[in-house]
Amino acid sequence: MRDDFLDIGTFAIGGVSPIKPSANGSEPQAAGFLPPAFGLYVQATDFFQAGALYKNTVDLEWDRRGYGIVADERYKAGFLFMNKEVRINQSPIYMNDYKTTGNNKDGWREHLDGLRDPIYCKPAKTLLFNDKVGGGDSSCNLPAGLRLNDVGAEPHDSRLYLGWQDWETFSVELGISEPFFFHTGIYLRAGFDPSQIFDFFVGLFCIDLYTDNAYDYWTGELLYQSDDS
Repeated sequence: MRDDFLDIGTFAIGGVSPIKPSANGSEPQAAGFLPPAFGLYVQATDFFQAGALYKNTVDLEWDRRGYGIVADERYKAGFLFMNKEVRINQSPIYMNDYKTTGNNKDGWREHLDGLRDPIYCKPAKTLLFNDKVGGGDSSCNLPAGLRLNDVGAEPHDSRLYLGWQDWETFSVELGISEPFFFHTGIYLRAGFDPSQIFDFFVGLFCIDLYTDNAYDYWTGELLYQSDDS
């Protein structure tokens, strides 16, 4: 029940400081003169969108049933019903089991990954994102196509990037870069999926319409075990 309710929406607030702290022993990274958080991207289902956005921030994120703190780099661009480009690369800092691997949700992930859409061959639900945002010098922030020294990235299939069960998502994303005084960037995202409201409603009657429950309604036991367990 809780997971069905959480699946209804998405929200994130994050930012980037002038100097990014080191991680895993790496050197601190400069945000540069234009902190990487800029643009506006609006999505009305997976097939209608407008705008462009790039950001590389640390976010407090609620992404459907996944939530926590995450380092998130993403590039989005699209116009109306035409092809769009969506690349998201996330590194969990402190996230729940739905947004990390090597835990008791691995079997649930394998189950939903096997429920492929017959047209686009995409899984039912995607909560883990590790797309390569851009090539070139890894010390740079800008994605492929925006770097002066970049030769471009491989073609990328961005359709149904959230999974086919969440294609109806409506969302707005905003990145604001402040290069003059604080040299920081801010990122905001908010959205919802009307179909998940319906799924939550039927779940009140113990009906798992999308077979996306990780736990049994009555016993609370895990429904799916990983093939590697």
